[in-house]
Amino acid sequence: MEQQKTSTDPLAANLRETVGTGARQVKESTQAVLEASRAMTDAYTQAVDVLRARVDQIFRASVALMEAGMNANCDHLNRLVEARSLQEVARLQMLWSANHTLTILQEFKKIGLTGDAESGKTKQG
Repeated sequence: MEQQKTSTDPLAANLRETVGTGARQVKESTQAVLEASRAMTDAYTQAVDVLRARVDQIFRASVALMEAGMNANCDHLNRLVEARSLQEVARLQMLWSANHTLTILQEFKKIGLTGDAESGKTKQG
């Protein structure tokens, strides 16, 4: 029995060493995956914060532009009501689009958005 135990000792030791090495490799791999996951989570959190801020900015700009447009429409309607002649009504109607566009562009400038006339893109001012 002593001889059998002695002959299996190297096999058991080799098996323990192999299993131990495998376990260490699995632990190291798992640790690397966890660290990568944490880094990705941090990156995604930062990206979400940037997107959230940008969406908030776009939302606020949209509301401001809608308000400016509605105010321009109300002003136009008030001028139409105050018009004293059909010619004045016709003149106001012809100017409505230009006045409305100017109001919107002024609001763009006020909230810090400017248009690039050549590219057609808007950029943060």
